[in-house]
Amino acid sequence: MLIKIENGKTNFIDCNDNYVGYDDQYTSCCEHPYWEFEDTFGNPLGENVDPLLPMSFTGETKPFDDGVEFPCNNGYSLKLYNIQNGYYSHLWESHFDGVDADGFI
Repeated sequence: MLIKIENGKTNFIDCNDNYVGYDDQYTSCCEHPYWEFEDTFGNPLGENVDPLLPMSFTGETKPFDDGVEFPCNNGYSLKLYNIQNGYYSHLWESHFDGVDADGFI
């Protein structure tokens, strides 16, 4: 999984050129956008993921209370969060096998 930070966005690109982009760099006072990976048991790995680990997105998008989850084929998953007071939001975009999607958290 290649992780690139540029132009205020963190981009996660898998081995099949599918990607998730998260606009998490510009924040205001009452919010905390961040991301992390989880292993197969739901244990958070934070941002400490081996970039050579062969991961590819399954194409699923699973929203939850404070964010959205993107499962990977090897049991890992990418989770995007935005802990905030309801006023702020951050854009995410994805491209899986030719299908584009986006949303706000």
